[in-house]
Amino acid sequence: MVHQDLKRDRGSSLIEFAIALLIVIPIFMGVFDLGRAVYIHSVVSAAAQEGARYGIVHRSDTTGIQDAARSQAAGLDPLSVTVAISYPDSSTVQVTVSYDFTAVTPFISGVLGGGGQLTLSGTARMGN
Repeated sequence: MVHQDLKRDRGSSLIEFAIALLIVIPIFMGVFDLGRAVYIHSVVSAAAQEGARYGIVHRSDTTGIQDAARSQAAGLDPLSVTVAISYPDSSTVQVTVSYDFTAVTPFISGVLGGGGQLTLSGTARMGN
């Protein structure tokens, strides 16, 4: 009799564990996606700052500004990084770096819409 009770307890414990996993795993995946988005936003902001820093010294070197910004995009596909350069006035350079973030978690993708893509960007402006 005791042996059958242990088997029943093990079976119900296994079912409870499976149900708990169905709840906990999507939460962890959502936290993972959120962490990736925060990291990418931080990287594109730092890349924009580096591009603007280079651009204030070398105003006419647009290729150099783009390369300086892309060189700071650690962990991102450099070909997917978009760098836009503008000159709001004669002594200021503005660099905007953008990157398309794609969520991995189906729930987050559904919330974001558009296939789970979100464009993250950072802008930096420097002047003399």
